[in-house]
Amino acid sequence: MMLLDELDKMGADSRGDPAAAMLEVLDPEQNHAFTDHYLGMPFDLSRVTFLATANDPRTIPGPLRDRMEMIDVPGYTSEEKHHIAMTHVVPRVLDEHGLLRPKPRLTIPREAVEIVVRSYTREAGVRGLQRCLASLCRAAAVHAAHASDNKGVGGNNVVLASPPGGSNSNRSLHPAAAAMSRIGPDGIPVVTRELIEKVLGPPRYDGASNDLRSSGLIPGIVAGLSWTAVGGDIMYIEAAVMPGTGQLQLTGQLGDVIKESAHIAMSWVQSHAQTLGLVDDAASSSESGGGGGGGGSGGSGGRRQGGNLPPGMYASAPPTQAVQTAAAGGHWPVRGHHDHGGGGGHGLLRGRNVHIHLPQGAIPKDGPSAGVTMCSALVSLFSGRPVRVDTAMTGEVSLRGLVLPVGGIKEKLIAAHQNGVTRVLVPARNLSDVEHEVPDSVKAELTIVPCATMADVLENAFEGGYRLVTPSKL
Repeated sequence: MMLLDELDKMGADSRGDPAAAMLEVLDPEQNHAFTDHYLGMPFDLSRVTFLATANDPRTIPGPLRDRMEMIDVPGYTSEEKHHIAMTHVVPRVLDEHGLLRPKPRLTIPREAVEIVVRSYTREAGVRGLQRCLASLCRAAAVHAAHASDNKGVGGNNVVLASPPGGSNSNRSLHPAAAAMSRIGPDGIPVVTRELIEKVLGPPRYDGASNDLRSSGLIPGIVAGLSWTAVGGDIMYIEAAVMPGTGQLQLTGQLGDVIKESAHIAMSWVQSHAQTLGLVDDAASSSESGGGGGGGGSGGSGGRRQGGNLPPGMYASAPPTQAVQTAAAGGHWPVRGHHDHGGGGGHGLLRGRNVHIHLPQGAIPKDGPSAGVTMCSALVSLFSGRPVRVDTAMTGEVSLRGLVLPVGGIKEKLIAAHQNGVTRVLVPARNLSDVEHEVPDSVKAELTIVPCATMADVLENAFEGGYRLVTPSKL
């Protein structure tokens, strides 16, 4: 057996492309007479089993991937990271920084590890977690060193913490360690959130998601479940509509596959706009030149009615009636266009642009599993109805509205559970993955709803369900 570690980091230069040599090495039809150009000796590699590792297999050339059997190894879950950290990583970093022997001089509680895991690391393993914990230990070690000789650091005259029953002394320490202000019952300083933010800076990963969740029930914002090389995560999708020329704008550092999912979602929503109640017969006649209709007066056409509807919503009913319909569990009907003097596009995009954004633009995103989330965001946007804030979803969508299975169900559901989501919508064909892979402790606290079509998704994504104008057509 031969191990090829981190095959995705191969790089070609003026001396050649190592991927070309790998093609010969891994091809059983020709590796029986492989000649090493460094040693100048032939080798029979036909009986060698090659085991290669890669963090991101997408960077491996396609012909080389074709010669391999790909086995996806999921990263550690948060619970597994906590266990590894408390059992192995924390004792190691404390010992390396002289804070464990001859006696403990710092306590890193599980709560501190949880903060670091959730807010400062985004990885499959624990390498980044170890670096963050080492930074905290260095701050405490600097304090311990300076507290022993009472030498000031940068002119700052602050203390770590008052001993139980004692008074503050005039000991100086590293400024970062000054935020650590709690002494445990055993008299040992304890790492606090304040120290973590002082040493590591503000949280890196959960700020945007928390802001979106706390923004309330806003049409066009939906929580999706994503799966990356570093595990599962909540991925919020925002959709907005504005006057324009019928363009679909996509932002958030998106890959080709997820861009295709956005276009499929837009096409599906447009093709079923009348069934979804987003356009009506009056709107259709307005598009063909007929004025009035649908709750407007005279030749109002698709002009927005009422100031209480969300921006970009063009109701076919009077405002009071539209609001009553929404309150009763229905939805705001939306015309397919407005009369801003023409504009390109057709259907729902006539005379306006739609912008879909995935926050945290510094993080690359790709894959088909955001399809149902984008469909739901667009339906929410055009109908003016918010999606339930306790619900997240995942699944690929086809042009016919079928919800197709996706990967990473275990990681996605664990991420939903960790982020306070209580309901998840998953493809019906992923139920076997839910049954066999997801921990029972996670399943016990989640309401898992299988969905076979987009009609199932919409019925469960909106409070009170989603009433279709012609259910048989969806």
